Amino acid sequence: MSESIFINLFLIFINKVTEILKESRIYSMLKSFGAWIFEDIKKSKFVKLIWKDEKASFYIKYSIFLQYVQVKLNKFSEMCREKYKKNKSLFESSVIFLVLNEISKNIVFALGIIFCIQMIIPEHLWHNTYNIIFIFLVLLLYLIKVTVDIRFNINVHKLDLSILAFMAAVILGVFNSKFSIDSVRYLCFYASILIFGVVLVNSIRNKYAFMKFVRCIVIMSFLMCVYGICQMIIGIPVDPLLIDLNMGQLLSRVYSTLGNPNIYAGVLVLVVPFCILMFLESSSIRERFFVAITVFLLVYNIALTYSRAAYVSVIVAIFTFLILKNVRLVPLVLILLILVIPLIPSDVITRLLTLGKDTSSTYRFGIWQTSIKMIKDNWFLGIGINMDNYKLIFTRYSVLTAPAHSHMFFLQIWLELGIFGIVTMFWIIIRFLKWALKVLFLETDKKMSNIIIANVSSLMGVILFGFSENIGFSLRILYMFWTVVILLVISLNISGKQYKKIDMEIVE
Repeated sequence: MSESIFINLFLIFINKVTEILKESRIYSMLKSFGAWIFEDIKKSKFVKLIWKDEKASFYIKYSIFLQYVQVKLNKFSEMCREKYKKNKSLFESSVIFLVLNEISKNIVFALGIIFCIQMIIPEHLWHNTYNIIFIFLVLLLYLIKVTVDIRFNINVHKLDLSILAFMAAVILGVFNSKFSIDSVRYLCFYASILIFGVVLVNSIRNKYAFMKFVRCIVIMSFLMCVYGICQMIIGIPVDPLLIDLNMGQLLSRVYSTLGNPNIYAGVLVLVVPFCILMFLESSSIRERFFVAITVFLLVYNIALTYSRAAYVSVIVAIFTFLILKNVRLVPLVLILLILVIPLIPSDVITRLLTLGKDTSSTYRFGIWQTSIKMIKDNWFLGIGINMDNYKLIFTRYSVLTAPAHSHMFFLQIWLELGIFGIVTMFWIIIRFLKWALKVLFLETDKKMSNIIIANVSSLMGVILFGFSENIGFSLRILYMFWTVVILLVISLNISGKQYKKIDMEIVE
């Protein structure tokens, strides 16, 4: 009862503030300016070009190669079912099979828990081998699901062609690296991502299942944030590699379970829109209260990472959510942001003001300039996926200490995978954003709109974050990024079924 009274009083307060702000002259000016910008963008040639229907991918998706793969997978599924039927008593006499079969009955929740566990294991206890173990478990669970439940199958068409094209670029990058230890390791990572994506996209078939997976993301976010706050309370040593001590930045940066504050900040940017989604979609007051606390902890933890890229990226993610949800809210939020500025901690302001002045910024600018020179000489095939190779080539172009990577996601992709890699990456981004906007503006499914908006917002936030950080450097943030991409595909698949004119519609 007390919780509901508190929430109602809070909502009344927010409504009163909203009414006052809406009557202000600043609000009307911002609203008029926003409407003018929106109309101008809508009429631009660039938007018309992006909005144009994509025909080639529709035909390639149903190419002979993919049809051949699908036929083989269908035969494999049938073979497994036949084996199960003939030896049903033998299978059901196995305790391991019975336990796994019971878990597979709630496959989406199982996938969510496995994903959650991967993210919350502290860095000092984490080993990348765990990922291979988890993926083997995921594959085994779905194989049992397909074998026992004839309603489920393995459909490669549900995992978009653009993602498969990027995976092909990764394989080329491995060949270009002459199968070094690093390249084989990354190939295993991407193979595990592909397997997880295929299983996830075939398991989540409706909004209810989607929200079940999102609930696991919210729980994961809460646990990571609590761990981060515990770190801050216990005390984190100031790392001179992450903070310029000459600028007076004696800051302890929170990194939670991920071992690096920038990587942790990137993950938090990705999950914020999904927590907002959970708050909007939840019908339980207790669950909404829990999600509201989680969102507060997320924002607080982002502040404690002192990642300047994350500060900007999370604002972009939230603004994207608001614009797609209701563009009329944007002026109101801008006013609220202006009012909140005096409440921002001085450490955060100091950190933002050092942008471009501290050694971290100047060193990063030097890395980017050198990486661009490297791309000019290796633009077609790239240098391959090999960290040692990157360091070696870097020293030929610069006197700077060779870093482990370029500190920019898109530069790193072009460097490693060449023109095919960067083109397919931008194809993925443009294709899915275009598809999402079509579904949202054509209003094919009102019930799915919040889900699609959350996915788009998360993707927009991490795209901006990727321009100043290499999110491919750590397996776990890379996993989170691709999971968000796959969740966007799933949400669009679910909505796309109901609108036959969308050229990217997925056929069951």
